[in-house]
Amino acid sequence: MALPEIQVEPRQTDTTAAVNGRWAGYRALLGARMKELWREPEVIFWVFVFPLLLALGLGIAFRNKPADITPIAVFTPMCSMRRRRSTASDWASIPS
Repeated sequence: MALPEIQVEPRQTDTTAAVNGRWAGYRALLGARMKELWREPEVIFWVFVFPLLLALGLGIAFRNKPADITPIAVFTPMCSMRRRRSTASDWASIPS
């Protein structure tokens, strides 16, 4: 007894989508990173929660402190030579 022959037509596939297309590497890398994240859930704390808590804590700690004002003096070469030759009484007349 012979078995009947069955002819199966191949399925029509979309020829425009490449198997190893432009985003295949990205998808593979994203899948690997998601598996790592699933295996190590403490990473979520160190990557997302800890920096937010640190920024919040430092913001509260330094919120009432005004900016430091640093006094500076700028001298041009001619001005510094003129002041070297001056006497103590001349200093009182120089506007600041």
